[in-house]
Amino acid sequence: MSASILSIILGAGPRSNAQALVGPVYPPPLNVSFSSNDTNNIGLIGLGGGLTLSYSNLALATYQPVYWGATDGGIALSFVSDSFAGTNEIMSFSSASLTESNLVWTGQTVLQSFQYGTVPINTRCRMALSSPWVDATALGLPADVGGVFAGSPTSESWQATLFMEVQDSLDILGEGVDAWVPALSFYNLADAGSPNTNVFSSFSGGFWYSDAIPVITGVHTVSASGGFEIDFTATPGSTNTVLASTNVALPLAQWTPLGIGVNIVSDQFRFIDLSASAYAQRFYRIAGY
Repeated sequence: MSASILSIILGAGPRSNAQALVGPVYPPPLNVSFSSNDTNNIGLIGLGGGLTLSYSNLALATYQPVYWGATDGGIALSFVSDSFAGTNEIMSFSSASLTESNLVWTGQTVLQSFQYGTVPINTRCRMALSSPWVDATALGLPADVGGVFAGSPTSESWQATLFMEVQDSLDILGEGVDAWVPALSFYNLADAGSPNTNVFSSFSGGFWYSDAIPVITGVHTVSASGGFEIDFTATPGSTNTVLASTNVALPLAQWTPLGIGVNIVSDQFRFIDLSASAYAQRFYRIAGY
């Protein structure tokens, strides 16, 4: 007897992380275009003009929205070592300004200078976004992420300019005691001198996205096998179990697991029910985990 498929029920199975954000990852699931103004890696992040990161062509597909921002503990500045082992050399989120679209992280390092001796130096990283940002904690992300850009079908391109700065308690740059000045400019004039010191900075950014609920994109009979093919989209690498029942009213626990959808490419999945022809009617669920 040939199968008569009356209904396909999508996403009705358990999905404990359906509302959770996946990440941070780079690149995002369906890619993005990226460029930087520091192509020669000369340390623009520590100079007056800052380091500008440009993103465009963010592919959203079923991942809406997609967020971008600093990773938790991913911003650091040190005049001592690239291990950032000193107290507060890994910065913490401090404040934000909606007016200026600025996000600020603060920390501290130590200047070791022949001229000035050993001096604690307050540090900060300031991020100026070209677009409005969203409070990271409102999305369930760690507080030190600060704020994130939200990509959407109408906002797929943005820029972030980063400034690594220090509080010039010595007024080395002549801009006033405790003025915030570019970190590399400050260091270059501070007569650091010691061969064991340098400027080390780190910025780690990533993407977060909604764990996509499966969406059916096509269904048809496979003539060669008599089976029934279900094509759907879901989060790349996720586990999506196809369940079936002849009675749609049965509790989920009594539905029959048929197998796992195969991740064909990117967010595209496929499952073929080879036993479909044995049933006059059959209902399906796709349960993502």
